[in-house]
Amino acid sequence: MRNDLKGLPAGIYLRISDDKEGRELGVARQEEDDRRLADRLGVNVVEVYKDNDISASTRTKKKRPDYRRMLRDAEMGRIKVIIAYTSARITRRPRENEDLIDLGEQHGVVFQYVASPAFDLNTANGRMIARILAASDAGTAETTAELITRKKLERAQAGGFHGGGRPYGYEKDGKTPRLCEIKVVIEAVRRIGTGESQASVIRSFNDRGTKTADGGLWSVGNFKRTITKLRYVIFDDNDPERRGTREHSSGTYRAEWEGFVTRAAHALMMAQLKKGSQPWAHGLSNGRRYLLSGSARCGGSMASGEPCTAAMYGQARKRENGTSQRRYRCKGRDNFAREVGCGKVFRDAAALDEFVTEAVLRRFDSPDIARVLAPQEDAAKVDELVKELAGFNQRRQQLAAEHALKPYEDYDIMRATIMSAIGETEKKLSKLHVGSARTLLPTEQPLRAAWETATLPWKRDIINLVVERIIVHPGSPGSRTWNGYRFNPADIEIIWRV
Repeated sequence: MRNDLKGLPAGIYLRISDDKEGRELGVARQEEDDRRLADRLGVNVVEVYKDNDISASTRTKKKRPDYRRMLRDAEMGRIKVIIAYTSARITRRPRENEDLIDLGEQHGVVFQYVASPAFDLNTANGRMIARILAASDAGTAETTAELITRKKLERAQAGGFHGGGRPYGYEKDGKTPRLCEIKVVIEAVRRIGTGESQASVIRSFNDRGTKTADGGLWSVGNFKRTITKLRYVIFDDNDPERRGTREHSSGTYRAEWEGFVTRAAHALMMAQLKKGSQPWAHGLSNGRRYLLSGSARCGGSMASGEPCTAAMYGQARKRENGTSQRRYRCKGRDNFAREVGCGKVFRDAAALDEFVTEAVLRRFDSPDIARVLAPQEDAAKVDELVKELAGFNQRRQQLAAEHALKPYEDYDIMRATIMSAIGETEKKLSKLHVGSARTLLPTEQPLRAAWETATLPWKRDIINLVVERIIVHPGSPGSRTWNGYRFNPADIEIIWRV
């Protein structure tokens, strides 16, 4: 042990790669051993650097903020001795090891370890030992990583639970169903698949006290992450055991646990979610305040002469007389200043809401509505489209595998063609409504009576059942009067699903 370091300022570096419980027990034990070594060396510990639950392997992309801070302090002369449990605690990367060698050569920094041999980086022999240990540590880390990766793949192919926190709908073992939660998943998939909005489903779950896996409230984030997981989807519809789906980066496999959602129901839900996605969130945190926000489309033209078709969103403005007007507006640019619409078409919100509402209620009075909600016809179409979608996705994966083995010159074109076909199939799926869509309609009172006291999300869901698109064309709405509003119904085009 060196006895020429007494009184020198020292820094202790602590790191543990995996701290699942977040209790930092590993780094605490390292610090105890490091401080005992510091006492024996007689150095003065002026700083402790700690990167907990961060790997230093050759493949990690995580940054180690305290490691970088330690290097800066050493370069500035604030510390002259660095103490760690082993050399691998500091780094397993040969490239980073060269930075440490530079610290020793250029700044006279000394490294001392509890369970690794100490070496003098100011000598050629010491630097050789450092490089050999670094290469050995890197090789060990990569070998371990490969073994772990292979083990995870084998577990996935066998359909085993990957571990971690308790998945919603199952017990801690990841396999035993928790039926009260499974019913929630099935309900959510069904309601979203029929066209009901996420906000409406989430609000109803929270209102009745339905909790997440950790006992919290549902939000848009944890709701969507939960219901879109493939673990609930039956891997093979012909499987008598109805096993679920195990996801892995290499593909999907038949799981050990039972699945509860059919592939058709999952595909229909995903199509509806993709259809309802927005490039930015309008009023989602506080709830929507405009009935047709995001549903109405601009019928104007871009500067290039092409149709605009951008979504219109609710926005209040102040008139010259000091009063406020609620209106729908074609938003010209998004939050990143990118052009997304013409920005020239506006319409009074109260007038447009009333006009569309009356048109929708009249539509429900017509016999044509029965065709929109026909369960038998749409269910058959869903099965057909799901099979098409599965075929396209399988071809996409096969193409990627073939390209990895022997690159195709026109791979990008081939992939774009498949992705286009997938997109068109998903669009067709999103337009279908299976029989459960009828559950949105009131049974104890007429639709018009229920409309008066209904929530905004429910009204939007009802409108989406029968309306494909609402197009607001440019015009001179102030030149006409309708129901007391300065509004021209001729400028509004409603495209029905029927």
